[in-house]
Order: sequence, then structure tokens, then C-alpha cells
Amino acid sequence: MLPSKTQITYGCLFIIASIALLVITFCFSLVNLAKTQESADLVAHSYHVREIIQQVYSDIRDAERTQRGYLITDDPVYLKLYQKDVSNAYQTIGQLQHLIADNPRQERNLSRLAQLSQDRVVGLNQVTAARDHFGLEAAKQLILTKQGMNKMQAIQDQVQIMLNEEARLLATRRNNLDHYRKIIYTSSIIFFLIALTPLIVGLVLVRLEIARFRALFEEKNRYAEQLEQSNQELE
Repeated sequence: MLPSKTQITYGCLFIIASIALLVITFCFSLVNLAKTQESADLVAHSYHVREIIQQVYSDIRDAERTQRGYLITDDPVYLKLYQKDVSNAYQTIGQLQHLIADNPRQERNLSRLAQLSQDRVVGLNQVTAARDHFGLEAAKQLILTKQGMNKMQAIQDQVQIMLNEEARLLATRRNNLDHYRKIIYTSSIIFFLIALTPLIVGLVLVRLEIARFRALFEEKNRYAEQLEQSNQELE
């Protein structure tokens, strides 16, 4: 058995080591929690980007519908709605440009989508102008060229390209999120078990030493009582 002072010293050192390991575990968990939160934010960002990409196509389709309503009815209300839809499409493209500013590949894709959208709006404006100046038949002839339909198909294809790219990023970011979650869970258990071992050893050593001191104290009390009794007998 270790000497008294050595035993209690080792016990205290084991306890201090355990506390240090717990502090390290806490700091390590904080770092991984920050990375987990960052990955979660990126996952949410990808979902938001996908939503805005789809909104661009939706805005252009809305512009087509309201323009068609104006062509058929010659109602200025539809013309105002058409202009509003075009404005919304440009605003959505601007919002998307801000969201993907950190992704050069998506920036190139968006540049292509923005150009296709601009071309489609120009075509819609040409049909609207033909309707205003030359009548519905002139607008119809422009529509029959199917240039607008081809542009919309190109826009839809470009939107799908951007969605596919964002889906790839989303899969990577979700994998990273799962990875950091597993690291936190596994490392926390391992570090906790490692820190628990010296803590138990230290507490056992200290408790044994306390028990030894208590036994010595009780033995001294018994000796003192016996000595007092002997003195009384002598008197």
C-alpha cells in the first residue's frame, strides 16, 4: 500500500486530471457544436436557395399568364399585373444572386438564367407592343413562331441545372451535419468515460486515506480512554 501522503497526493492528482479531461471534453464539444450549427445553417441555406430558384420560373410563368390575359381582354388591369410579375421576376433574380454569391458555379448558372429570363421578357414585350399597335392577329403571329415557348423550355432546363447543383451541395452539407453530430455524440461518451476513470480512482484513494485517518483517530481515542482508566486505577 502507498504511504499516506503519497496516496492522498495521487488521489488529488487523479481528481485534477479528471477535471482537466472534462474541461477538454467541454471545449471539444463546443468546437464541434459550432461546426454542427454552421453545417445546419448551410443546409437551411440550400433549401432556401432551391425555393428561390423555383420562384424565378414561377414569376416568369405568372408574367406569361397575365400578359396572355391582357392580349385576350385588352384590360389594363392585366397589363399592370404583367408589369408587376416582371418586376417580381427581376427582384427574385437579384435575391438569388445575393444568396449564391459564394458559389462561382451557381453564379455562372444564374447569369445564364438571368439572360434567358431577360430574353423572354423582351419577347413578351414585343408581343404586347404588336397587340397595342397592330391588333391581336399580329400578336398571334408572333406567338405562333414558338420562340417564347422555346425560351420558356430553356429557362426550365436552366432552372433544373441550378436545382441539381444545389441538390448536390445539399447532400454534401447534410453529410457534414451528420458527421459532426456523430463526432459530438461519440467523442463525448469516450471522453466522459476516460475522465470518469481517474476520477473514480482518485476518489477511492482519498476515501481510503480518510478511512485510515478515521481508524487511527478512533484507535487513539481508545488508547486515551485506556490510559485514563489506567491512571484512575493507579490513583
